[in-house]
Amino acid sequence: MSHITKVVFTDLFWETLSDHRKHSRYRDFRNSIAMCIRHKSQNRSFTSASDKPFNADPTLKGIWHCKLSRNPDVILFYRMAENTMFLSMIGDHHDYGYNNKGTNAGQVMANRIDQAIARGHVPSPDWDTIKWSTPMELLDHPELAELSLNALGRVHSAIMTEQENFDMLVRVEGEQRSQLPEVYTPWFEALDAVNDKIEAIIDARRLHKKAARGYGVVETAFTR
Repeated sequence: MSHITKVVFTDLFWETLSDHRKHSRYRDFRNSIAMCIRHKSQNRSFTSASDKPFNADPTLKGIWHCKLSRNPDVILFYRMAENTMFLSMIGDHHDYGYNNKGTNAGQVMANRIDQAIARGHVPSPDWDTIKWSTPMELLDHPELAELSLNALGRVHSAIMTEQENFDMLVRVEGEQRSQLPEVYTPWFEALDAVNDKIEAIIDARRLHKKAARGYGVVETAFTR
């Protein structure tokens, strides 16, 4: 049995993930997805109370569900084939008709997942905006690399403007504190680091598109 070395993101995965972007525990959900991927890359057969395949409903055969949160009810649904893990959909127990025998919810969900997988790999959701107020927040922001090129350009422009006038620094720290070396030095360093990171993301995105045209799915991980 092949080890999991590749991850496919479906359009349905990104679409359903977007429903949770404003939740206060959004980063926790993402971290749990990253953990699920790591488990499968280390041991394809890994199972736990929160990460296991469907067994009772034959219409869901081959689909796994990984619980990201109990309250709210948030579940990652995915499939695996050969060395590839297909992140298919974020949903909840209602999507597959939990404890509601006699419904076709499971078949409907399986069809949605299979159709999404058939549509192919979507490496980025191309978010239009992300929430940030300091350059330090951008350095470890999980969605920076998932922005559209236009959105990345807007963030890049804002960072370059800040390097010229430091209006954001004054607004966040105040006139007096913004003049303290221990305040402005890490701010300046973060601005430079974010600029470098955005440029690297843009370069990687272009290379990814070139590779994807020739080779289909490229290796990736949801670890940001």
